[in-house]
Amino acid sequence: METRPMSCIKVLIHFDEGLDGARARDVSQTLMGIPGTTDIAYDPQRNHLLLASYDPAAVSAETLLRAVETQGLTAQLVGL
Repeated sequence: METRPMSCIKVLIHFDEGLDGARARDVSQTLMGIPGTTDIAYDPQRNHLLLASYDPAAVSAETLLRAVETQGLTAQLVGL
């Protein structure tokens, strides 16, 4: 069986409210639990932003955004 290589793209998620470390960890764990998410990067110096890497063949950026919103956060996608 042939497997195709995974393609990763990144999307920046901008939060209306800043995330503290604990909240950022919760959001990161939620996003990493979604199949197709490959990495999450958070910088406390830029606590309104989170960078998500994902395989677009497995998950959409909109799915990642909806997962964030289900945690009661208001956010927008910023393409890279």
